Amino acid sequence: MNSADRHSLQFTINKIVDKTFDAVSKDLYSEMCVHFGIDSVENLVADRRNRFIKRCGETDNYFCQMLRWYVSLVWLYFLLHSFNFCLLYLFFATI
Repeated sequence: MNSADRHSLQFTINKIVDKTFDAVSKDLYSEMCVHFGIDSVENLVADRRNRFIKRCGETDNYFCQMLRWYVSLVWLYFLLHSFNFCLLYLFFATI
């Protein structure tokens, strides 16, 4: 989203609040935004971007963790398979 789009959305939000509450001063507008939880478009875009990055980072960490777990299981399988082969060799060597 480029800055022109953000400014356009902020202008739209400002006009809606102005027409809805008939706010005439900047102080009154900022006071109403604080009390009603109306955040600026810049903050909303930044929050959404941060949530997306955090979620992708967690997904990436989850994927890496699952990959490490899978590799560990594969190594465990090969170790057990080798151990069984060694036991089988020792069994036949003692006969």
